[in-house]
Amino acid sequence: MKELNKLFERLIASESSYKVFNELLDYLLFSMCIGHHPEYELKNPFTDCKDEKLMLAMEFYKAMGEEAEGFEDPLGEIFMEHITKGQNGQFFTPMHICKMMAAMTMDRTDPDSQETLNDPACGSARMFLAAASFNRNLEFNGADIDLTCCKMATINMLLNSLKATISWGDSLLNKFQFAFVTNVTEDKIPYLKFLKYDIPNKPEIVHPELPKNPVVIQGTLF
Repeated sequence: MKELNKLFERLIASESSYKVFNELLDYLLFSMCIGHHPEYELKNPFTDCKDEKLMLAMEFYKAMGEEAEGFEDPLGEIFMEHITKGQNGQFFTPMHICKMMAAMTMDRTDPDSQETLNDPACGSARMFLAAASFNRNLEFNGADIDLTCCKMATINMLLNSLKATISWGDSLLNKFQFAFVTNVTEDKIPYLKFLKYDIPNKPEIVHPELPKNPVVIQGTLF
């Protein structure tokens, strides 16, 4: 993590750490998204940036990919150390604890199980990563009130080619804006789509089922 931290510190030399971190997240999402969402349009944040910043960003992504091997969460570590610094109680469960919990609770006699795991306050999706280290065939259904956390969780799902729906909203109030939906092609290439929550007068439905053959319109699933 030392190299990754140094690269991030160079990237934020004269800018807000929060702004730079979200730019890094948005670029990854932008590169793996099909189309765009009318309420959350992904744009390339590095279109008008200096070449030096872009090169640093590429070095950051390379180092991040190496640190993410083995279902680790380098983005979550950067987020805690440089962005929130523990504010709002945003200290994530250590990965070794997550893996211990997954080992204790999962049915390891069926490594090909395709069950769905739910986490109503998923953060950067560490619990999902821990579960996936035992079974990659699971489907993950997470939510978080913090959009930045939703972005991190989505990227962690994409980096590990996992199927997931990560909803942005308040699980306690059962109100959600939209969801990041990750999946893989037949060739195991991960990609991203969006699911818009547009179900008036049905607050009991938290995670509506995706249609079997969804129609993609500008990156939105209907």
